[in-house]
Parts: sequence; C-alpha cells; structure tokens
Amino acid sequence: MPATAPAWNAFRRMAAMLALAAGMLVISAAAQAAEIGIRPWRGPDGPISVITIKGELEEEDEQRFVEVLRGAQDHGLVVLDGPGGSADAAIQIGTAIRDRRFDTLVEDNGVCASACAIIWLGGASRRMEQGARIGFHSIYDRESGRRSASGNAAVAAYMEKLDLNATAIDYATSAPPSGMRWLSLADADYDIKVDVFARPKPHGAKADVKRHGRREASMRPASPNPPSEIPARAGESRRKDA
Repeated sequence: MPATAPAWNAFRRMAAMLALAAGMLVISAAAQAAEIGIRPWRGPDGPISVITIKGELEEEDEQRFVEVLRGAQDHGLVVLDGPGGSADAAIQIGTAIRDRRFDTLVEDNGVCASACAIIWLGGASRRMEQGARIGFHSIYDRESGRRSASGNAAVAAYMEKLDLNATAIDYATSAPPSGMRWLSLADADYDIKVDVFARPKPHGAKADVKRHGRREASMRPASPNPPSEIPARAGESRRKDA
C-alpha cells in the first residue's frame, strides 16, 4: 500500500537529517549496508558463482563486493534486490561486474530500484523475470536535495562504457528524484535497447527468451510506485524514492 502523507513527510525529514550527516551523492537514501553473499552453483556449462546483493547500498559496500568477487569462479551471476543507495558504490560495483563479464538478474517479485538498477545495467547479460520491478531516476545530492549534474554525468559516462546509447542514458537519468521510471519488458525489449533475458512463466521453464531493443523510448511519466499490474509484496512499502 502507498505510504500515508504523515509517514511520507516523516520519512523525508529523517532522510534530510541523514543527508546532512552523510553529504554524498545518492540515488536513494541508504540506512544500512547491503547484504552481500556468494554461493556455488553448477550450471549446464560448469560451475558458476551466484552473488547476491540485497538491501540499500553504502559507500563501503563497493569494497565488500570486490572482496567477495575475488573468491568467485570465472563465471557468475549477480542477483539483485534493493531500493537504492550510494550512486558511487553502484557505478563501481557495476563496473566490476562488467569487467568480470558476469550476468545480472532481478528475480520474479524482486524490486531493484535506483542504485540497484545502475548495478543491474553492468551485467554482461541483463536478466529480469516477468514479475521483476526495475526502476530508474536521476541522482541527487543529499545535502541540497537537488539533482546532481555531476552525479548524472558520472552515470552517463558509466553507461557509455557499457555501450548503451543516448536513449538509454536519458531513460535512466531523466525521472526526478521524487519519481521512478519503472522498466517494463516492453521497454527493455524495444525502448532503451537493452538486451534482456526474461524467464518465461510458468516457473521452472528451462530456456530463457532473449529480447533485443529496436524502438525508440516511450518515456512514460515517472511514478514513485511500481506498475499497478505487479502487486507489492506483503508488508512492503511502495515508496522507492527519497
């Protein structure tokens, strides 16, 4: 359910106080470090490492991820679920993922917004299950609460290194900090020209379906709420902006 106005205002006041203490570029206010784990898995082509990143990113999470990455196999998958956090950490983690040529995945009913979505872009193949929610909006400065031109330029430079075009960059950085542009399979298939592997339903299907973008971006209005056709999980706040 959407947050009530008093709860929303209280959250914004708390985020503002945290911002004054932190004073760093963010996509969404982070309260604690993300959970980062690794486990082995034997795929059809041999062993791989499955790395999970869950929760809100702090600056130190980049170094924690690099340490986990050192113990990974040559092939890997990074499973993501989180509402945002440090843009700087997200760019560094996404770059490390691309350097290792690991894939990224947001699972069915997973929410990967803001900084998490920036990491997701770093995958050698970017995967989303059909119930996944992946959201983008512009970086802002915690101290001023305003859009950060330098922060969004850093994201643009990162996306250019990933060989993403100007349409994709605009899609990922144009929504205001108080909103969110929620990626649909149709957007990923056509609009922002991002390769997506969508696992078809029912669950347990063996083959992934590869989609390639070809059309121009629809740029639907941004919203802080996930698409209405995808229900929120029990007890989950629909608010993902800061």
